[in-house]
Amino acid sequence: MSAEKGSAFLLKIGDGALPPNYTTIAGLRATTLAINANPVDITTKNSGGWSEILSGAGLKSVTLTGSGNL
Repeated sequence: MSAEKGSAFLLKIGDGALPPNYTTIAGLRATTLAINANPVDITTKNSGGWSEILSGAGLKSVTLTGSGNL
């Protein structure tokens, strides 16, 4: 892969082939990546004052924000 000037993060898209071929669609100078995994709280009045979490379940999200050159 060749170097690209002034980019902290390269946003690429693949063509779906095996092996995939990627095309750079943007070069971002400032980026923020947030990964969240929130468990599902199933606490009830019968929990005896303890928090209860549903095993194997949760809400997952990934957010990418950035600014740069297209």
